[in-house]
Amino acid sequence: MTRAEFLRSGQLPQQELAQLLCAAIGVDRAQLYIEPRLEVPAMAARRLKSQVARRQEDWPIQYLLGQAWFWSRPLVVGPGVLVPRPETEIVVQEMLARAPVGGRVADIGTGSGAIALAVGIERSDLRIVAVERSRRALRYARQNLAGIADVLEGDLFAPLREPQDVIASNPPYVRERDYAMLPPDVRHEPRGALVGGADGLTVVRRLVRGAPGRLAKGGWLILEVGAGQEEEVLSLLERGGFTERFVQEDLAGIPRVVGGKLA
Repeated sequence: MTRAEFLRSGQLPQQELAQLLCAAIGVDRAQLYIEPRLEVPAMAARRLKSQVARRQEDWPIQYLLGQAWFWSRPLVVGPGVLVPRPETEIVVQEMLARAPVGGRVADIGTGSGAIALAVGIERSDLRIVAVERSRRALRYARQNLAGIADVLEGDLFAPLREPQDVIASNPPYVRERDYAMLPPDVRHEPRGALVGGADGLTVVRRLVRGAPGRLAKGGWLILEVGAGQEEEVLSLLERGGFTERFVQEDLAGIPRVVGGKLA
């Protein structure tokens, strides 16, 4: 089978076929199109056949490729970990804007380590802790965060031993009733990283309640939230003693990140 024959197969969208083919034979997109008669080795062809079948069963293409891009960097991902989304980069931006020089910051429920990695790339002065309770996700986080952050196993704040200047999280916030309406490929990702109870805020409430005991005075709590949840989260922060509360929208105009400063 040649490169051109595979790309003309029509089994998947052209862009996805190209991504899988590049990964399978170890070339970039430019090389792929320079050589139309490029032969696909038998071993790579078998791998591609399996990957195409899985993609047709709605496996996330990031799982098949073994990586996802975040903050213009590739992260190792696979079954058992949430695929990082572009809107989560807003959490990174807010952390970078609020972390003091030489400060301590924590990424709670780090998953693949996307937030902690992006922050560490931009701010080598910060002492970064990434916490995750899923052992499957921890394998990816430890690969992605080697030399960048301390990766700790545990539930929410339990592993933290020192006050943090910024605590951030992309918690599960999908409402139970909305889970069935998620795209089929998203439902291959870990349910526990997506669904946050009946109203989507079960874990958010725990984060707001527990953060004051783990933040330094004047520290910030920054949370990614779902569409329509911002007012309730702002109210939770106000009742929890957080001032200077803010909301940041994503590129679609959806309120996506909510945060506040501990008084």
